[in-house]
Amino acid sequence: MRSSVVIVGAFLFLGSALANHPLDEIPAQYRELIPEEVASVIKELTAEEKEALRGVAARYKEFNNEDEILAAVKEKSPSAHEKVVKLHNMVKDKVNSLQDDAKAFAKEVVAEIRKTHGEYAGGNKPNIEELKAKAKEFIAKFKALPEAAKEDFRAKFPILTSVIKSDKVQTLAKGFLGIEN
Repeated sequence: MRSSVVIVGAFLFLGSALANHPLDEIPAQYRELIPEEVASVIKELTAEEKEALRGVAARYKEFNNEDEILAAVKEKSPSAHEKVVKLHNMVKDKVNSLQDDAKAFAKEVVAEIRKTHGEYAGGNKPNIEELKAKAKEFIAKFKALPEAAKEDFRAKFPILTSVIKSDKVQTLAKGFLGIEN
């Protein structure tokens, strides 16, 4: 359960942060959810690169797959494309190394996060109740995974796993989602 809360939270806040806010504007309790590799990319983005990413994200409905999104980023900003590809490949490699159950779960979460982020970047602010419902749905799906799949996920995403052990994250999950261990 803890892993799923962090995964959903980290990706939701990361998606918004990457295209819309400087890292130092992200509240500290959410900033600690962002893996260092990701934070490094966010810090390196120039204002022009962020604008290019916002522009592509706002058009998310036009794209059928990741390759089309990456091509659009490259067209808008080759330098942003290099940074995004580096991050994309890191996450993709980790997800692809998961066993089948954990991989299917991770891909579903990532797809939903991309959709939510695209809507947000396009000017449609997500409804907090819908986000809570989606987070609870993913938590239930994570809990339903075989224990071996959960362990594989924890092993491949150790930063997320270590963050979830913090009292701050547990307090956030309890207050935001009404979920306790």
